[in-house]
Amino acid sequence: MSQGTAGTLDGTTLNLVGKNVNGVNFTAQIDLKNTAHGGSTYSLDGGTTNYSIFDMNSTRAAVNADDMTYQQLMDVVNMVTTKTYPASNTATDYDNAISTASSKADTKLSYDGKLTFSELNTANTKATISLYDSNSGKFGGNSSVMSFNSNNALTIRDPKTDFFKSIDKMIKSVQEYKEYPDASSGTKRGVGIENAIKMMDDLFNHVNRSHSIAGAQSNSLTRANERTSLLEISTMTLRSSTIDTDIAQASLTLSQLTLNYQAMLSTVGKVSKLSLVNYL
Repeated sequence: MSQGTAGTLDGTTLNLVGKNVNGVNFTAQIDLKNTAHGGSTYSLDGGTTNYSIFDMNSTRAAVNADDMTYQQLMDVVNMVTTKTYPASNTATDYDNAISTASSKADTKLSYDGKLTFSELNTANTKATISLYDSNSGKFGGNSSVMSFNSNNALTIRDPKTDFFKSIDKMIKSVQEYKEYPDASSGTKRGVGIENAIKMMDDLFNHVNRSHSIAGAQSNSLTRANERTSLLEISTMTLRSSTIDTDIAQASLTLSQLTLNYQAMLSTVGKVSKLSLVNYL
């Protein structure tokens, strides 16, 4: 039975029931205990055969209830739902079971904080999962410590816009000819056509805002590219004026040097032809 002491999970019992990937019903019990009471375990026979939920410390012992993580909880869900259990109650076999289960299915938290199970290599899984505190549904004694089930009204507007999920809800409402939400037929949490129209308006506004953001970012990138291009041209002009050769000036200087060189050669030639006969 779940504990009634505030500030700790020690003594909390969670029930995990449903069907595994083979379509066979299962009932598992997850007992969260502090190390003083042996650490956290899980069992499929009401606590007769317990498998330790090992921590990642070097000593590898059953994890303390207050140190239990979502990942360790999801590892247990994945092993039970895929019918993959440790060969013995050791850390090595526990790790091997987690690895084998991960090759069959994936249990993780979705973007909106929901626990999801996906069987790999199949389009339609037979598995079903229900995870709840052992005190759920009881109005006397200790209340539930943890809640995993959603019990809320229909959501039409949500700041976490899931475009395709909303589109699927609209399509489902039209297919079921449900003008208003009605749990007596079809999808119990169907939003209805009237609410679907409102959802479509919200999606339209969301798309427009997304386009506006994309347009503003595109304009910013364009202006940044233009500034970069101007800076590049300015830099090249400055470099050219500093180190580039003036072709006209260089050509004129070369011509002058060539004439001077030719004049010098002519003078040297005339001087070298002088002899004693020139003075007689």
